[in-house]
Amino acid sequence: TNRRNRALSTDTPSDAETKQIVEEGAGYLRYAVAAYGIFEIQAAEMNGGGVQEEEESALEHWLHLPGHLWGKATDTITNYFESLADIARRDRLINYLGIEDEDLIYLTEPGGDPILVRHFVAIDNTNKAVVLAIRGTYCASDILTDILVMSTDFCGGRAHRGFVERALTLWNNPDTAAALQRGFELHPDYRLVLVGHSLGAGIASLLTIKHYYDNNPREVQCYGYGSPPVYWLKPLSASSPELEPMRASVQQAISKTVCFINGADTIPFLSVDSIRRLAFTLNRVDEVTRHMDIFHRLLLARGGGSVPQELIDIVKEASEDLAPVFAGERLQVAAHYVIWYEKEPDDSTFDYKFCSPKRLANLSILLDRNMIFDHMAPGYEDGVLALGAPLPSEATQ
Repeated sequence: TNRRNRALSTDTPSDAETKQIVEEGAGYLRYAVAAYGIFEIQAAEMNGGGVQEEEESALEHWLHLPGHLWGKATDTITNYFESLADIARRDRLINYLGIEDEDLIYLTEPGGDPILVRHFVAIDNTNKAVVLAIRGTYCASDILTDILVMSTDFCGGRAHRGFVERALTLWNNPDTAAALQRGFELHPDYRLVLVGHSLGAGIASLLTIKHYYDNNPREVQCYGYGSPPVYWLKPLSASSPELEPMRASVQQAISKTVCFINGADTIPFLSVDSIRRLAFTLNRVDEVTRHMDIFHRLLLARGGGSVPQELIDIVKEASEDLAPVFAGERLQVAAHYVIWYEKEPDDSTFDYKFCSPKRLANLSILLDRNMIFDHMAPGYEDGVLALGAPLPSEATQ
């Protein structure tokens, strides 16, 4: 709670706007979860999310197909089971999202280009949107590997090189482009919604920036869950006023992006800069504690005894002395609103606060026992879906 208070934003929406943001955020979280595939969907359904309906099994679906589709002599056993798996994946995704079969326009195949992150394109008729949902990574170690990469120039600022590479590969994928075009041919008045969790959230936010930076006219909304810090907008120089339109387009993109942070999730605070600050702080702490007797050091390590004020001051101030380095800028979560929520002490409700991306970037990494678990999709489902419930003021009316 103290960390959240240090990152509070001075720009908060009205109650009506908050209601719309959290309700849409809860709805589009399902798309972000579905991008992971069958196993994550199954976990979500066990957790109470998704549309619960009686559904035809993949095998029943397969057996009901016309004979010429499954009875060809040239089909191999491998192709049979691959097709069966594809049907199961598609059916489960459609059922979980509560959409029609024809509304799932494109779904990437497993395998293929390792840089092309898996994703799908679907129609959300309820909210009049064409949705591009981008899968995140399966484990925190993958994210940590991605985080420890320097930045590169991107859309008038600096962005995480690995995320930029993946974002551009996805955006330039001809099958994805064709699916989006098909969606807008069917529904020319619909907006584009980009969603993702973890790695997918970072990519979605960068694609939103690119969309507006390239002056595309279609309205875009982006929802990210557990996004790492991926972008830093270069400050405007008095000698380069011609860059103001570019900055305005980037700021418009960021204004269309909402990100969520769950509890002790550490990924939104991981960057080259924050890792440098953590290492620097640990070195300073080591310099002080090495002169303590072994008993005192062990007692502190186990959480016993009182922490010397000198150590407290070091943790608070050490990283402030660290000068920035090129390609290791203090990247931020690329969003206008960042909703950071935590479970209340009664463990049944959630408290949320709107935080400033800039202030979040200034926070150090907190090593917490829940820092990885809270990053996982199930933790986000619990919190964001709870936030999508009526506001307290409405519930009492």
